[in-house]
Amino acid sequence: MIKILKNTYIDEKDILYIDHYDGITYVHTTAQIFQTYISVKKLIVTLPADFIKINKALVVNKCFIRRIEGCKYVLKNDEIL
Repeated sequence: MIKILKNTYIDEKDILYIDHYDGITYVHTTAQIFQTYISVKKLIVTLPADFIKINKALVVNKCFIRRIEGCKYVLKNDEIL
């Protein structure tokens, strides 16, 4: 479990990916999207090896990647990153 807000914890296995823009980090899970001000850099050190850093603002859970097409990552839910 990782802490993203004062009283909010998320199970790592439910995280699809984490991205950051406009000063906010978004944690995309199988159920919903959480917003936090914790940096991607700080979150990634708490995550298991199943997560790969694509760039400084995007971290993806390898378990949810269906395929990679060039520079695009297609997730199992058909979302393209």
